[in-house]
Amino acid sequence: MTIRVFVNYMLEYANDADNVVVFSISPSAWRCLVGHTRRSSAHDNQHRAGSHCNQFLQAIYNRCIFNRFVRGMAHSSMGRRLVACLLNVSEARRKNLVETVAKAAIFDGDGRRREGTTVLNIFNDDDYNRSVITIVARIECITEAVLSACEKACGLIDMSAHEGGHPAMGSVDLVPLYPLGEEVELEDCAKEAKAVASGLTKQVSGTSAFFFGVADSPQHRGLAQRRKELGWFRKNPDKEAVRPDVGPLPQKRYGLTG
Repeated sequence: MTIRVFVNYMLEYANDADNVVVFSISPSAWRCLVGHTRRSSAHDNQHRAGSHCNQFLQAIYNRCIFNRFVRGMAHSSMGRRLVACLLNVSEARRKNLVETVAKAAIFDGDGRRREGTTVLNIFNDDDYNRSVITIVARIECITEAVLSACEKACGLIDMSAHEGGHPAMGSVDLVPLYPLGEEVELEDCAKEAKAVASGLTKQVSGTSAFFFGVADSPQHRGLAQRRKELGWFRKNPDKEAVRPDVGPLPQKRYGLTG
């Protein structure tokens, strides 16, 4: 069975009525996957495409698990208050480090499990050298969990030594929050996002942040627009000209968090 046929088969499975999912794959992984179907005779292309294909299929599987989890919780009192954070951190090649950041979200400083908080998935992109950690918690618990993970990431990831294909902004790159439960609104997520930004810049001296989406009130500018305004799509952005919404001018070690 070719990779292309196998992927199509998995997509049919993923879109079955019992496994409705939304999946994503990085542009670099997709290019490599497609490139393999065209140049399958090259050994290095086979190896890289096989690796990315595994990541691709794992992402589909994880979204199935995520969907079932959310559906299972939807009608419970806890489920009606759920929020998801797709925490982007600028590290993927040191898997143990990323797992340490994820554990900081679900365990407090004394090693006790945080009630009503879990990590559903960790997606690593070695080319981008960035990971996405899916944290789910009740709205009342999300800020503490995410802030703890952000603090840990800032302590372990030095942006002055970062290498990767993605134009990463900071040790903690993005902190997008999404409502899952029917009792949670986008405005609630915006409030918690601002609380995370405020807490991070107070607890980790030298960190800075900007807002986008609903948190960027009243303009509600999108992430791409904000990054362009901040000059982060340039090859060598002028960090001295960046004016974050919270915290000081971006420092080399921590960069800037969205």
